[in-house]
Amino acid sequence: MGDVWSISILNSQATERLGYPTQKPEKLLERIIKASSNEGDIVADFFCGCGTSITVAEKLKRNWIGVDINHLAIGLIESKRLNPLKAEYQVIGFPTDQAQAEKLAEDAPFEFERWVVEYIFKGHCTSKTGDGGFDGHIAFKDGKSKKLCLIEVKGGACGIAALRAFNDTVRVQKADMGLFVCFEKRATSGMKKYCDNKGFIKIQDSLFSESVPKLSIITTEQILNKGFPVWMAQFLYNVTYT
Repeated sequence: MGDVWSISILNSQATERLGYPTQKPEKLLERIIKASSNEGDIVADFFCGCGTSITVAEKLKRNWIGVDINHLAIGLIESKRLNPLKAEYQVIGFPTDQAQAEKLAEDAPFEFERWVVEYIFKGHCTSKTGDGGFDGHIAFKDGKSKKLCLIEVKGGACGIAALRAFNDTVRVQKADMGLFVCFEKRATSGMKKYCDNKGFIKIQDSLFSESVPKLSIITTEQILNKGFPVWMAQFLYNVTYT
């Protein structure tokens, strides 16, 4: 066999495309994996990006290990690649209980923020310093247009003053809504009432129309227990990756 393989380049409209400029077509990875392994073997990709190699490995009945430093990439692989295949897998490296979440927040505050913003909410983090009063943002579809949601993550002490400052940032940045993330023990009744008084916005697509709070407190306990408010299921469904 020659050293040049004639395989079509992944075009910009391909259904498997996830927005990565260097994304390889599944047909290419299929050829490589079939040529170099058998069913039951292990395929490892230590810079797995959007997960093409491990997706093909799963389809070809190989065991696999995928590693990436980007939290958003891992969440993208789960939601867009592995879950539709009903793959059985385990994510290693993220908090799975309250003690681990608190330890991460104390030992590595920025990694705690990245876990929340990039992995949980599929968003984009701001810079480590001079973040402008928020730690990240997500965009979500609203019919044919997009809306912007800012995210502030507090792994330590916080109170209603911090919540008010974040609400001011949402207004100054002309964002449509804000998510304030903290531990349940930090979320006072006064903070929750403050959010309730900020009203709602409506998001919609061809399938549903939903009113969501302009300002919300989401606790790490809700994240770990998958106990989000009902409206968040529809909201997160509409989050985009660009």
